[in-house]
Amino acid sequence: MEVETHITIAIRLQYISEVTARETLHLAHRIGCMLSALIQSLKGKGGTSDRPTRTPNPEARTPRR
Repeated sequence: MEVETHITIAIRLQYISEVTARETLHLAHRIGCMLSALIQSLKGKGGTSDRPTRTPNPEARTPRR
């Protein structure tokens, strides 16, 4: 996980303490679990496949002659 790498670097550079790092890693893990649960919940409800895409259609922008 990228966050873990940044926290490890912050410890080595003495920007944060070991205690702060442990607390931060714990919070990051909890947030990751919450995000995973949210994603699974949204997938169970059909996700975005039932909704129209918001991606622009390049063909709609080409001038017609």
